Amino acid sequence: MSQPSPKPSKADLSPEQLSAFNDTLRAGIEQIDANLINLALKNGADPNLLMFAGIAYKPIWLERVLDDIPSLGLVWVQLAVQSGADVNATNPALTDDKDRPHTAMHWAYKNFNAPITDFLIATGASVDTPSAYNNTPLMRAVADGRPELVSYYLKKGADPMRPCEGTVFPLQALQQSDKFKAGKKAKLLALMMEHVRTGTPNSTPAGEFNMAACLKNTPKNSATEKSVELAHDIDIKKPLSLKPRTNKPARHFEL
Repeated sequence: MSQPSPKPSKADLSPEQLSAFNDTLRAGIEQIDANLINLALKNGADPNLLMFAGIAYKPIWLERVLDDIPSLGLVWVQLAVQSGADVNATNPALTDDKDRPHTAMHWAYKNFNAPITDFLIATGASVDTPSAYNNTPLMRAVADGRPELVSYYLKKGADPMRPCEGTVFPLQALQQSDKFKAGKKAKLLALMMEHVRTGTPNSTPAGEFNMAACLKNTPKNSATEKSVELAHDIDIKKPLSLKPRTNKPARHFEL
């Protein structure tokens, strides 16, 4: 009895064949067709396409109100990475206003979703990934006046002293910014100072806040900030596969 011939590897496919598989994957994404997505990936479609689509996916209302329903966008990103997607990749089809391609981390900033960004960082994406303008996500959060994202990226380990566009660093940019209320700005400045990585010999290790020393040298009536809880690692669960959803209308978006 003859054995079925093995499937050709991705390296054996012609550009036209790869293009056909990628178009099939795009069709599966557009129609939210789990079976078509799985088949396209299995046959050699580029998993980075699914990763970037998952980052930009907008949850349906049911996913937003029910915590026990995982975001389809996160499932797509997890499946893409499991299938070989590069969390530090750029996508030439997704560009800024000067036609410079977005990296996955900056596409995630533009379409911010905490669980997806958590997963990208946990699987190797740098929290300080520079944009085409050499700005980190933290610097962009400062420039855009988004305090919740400034706090998020700092807690994920972003460097407030990293030189960005024009050699300005996030701490300096925050000091000069007029986009934050005074009280919020003071708290963010303190948070940045707690996450400064540089230091003199015999000082507190970078990223740690010595509360005991602070209390020892602080008058009793002075207010003290709470220490920042360190972000925890994300466990990568068992291999993923998509299950077709039923009775769901087709959703359309551009890659």
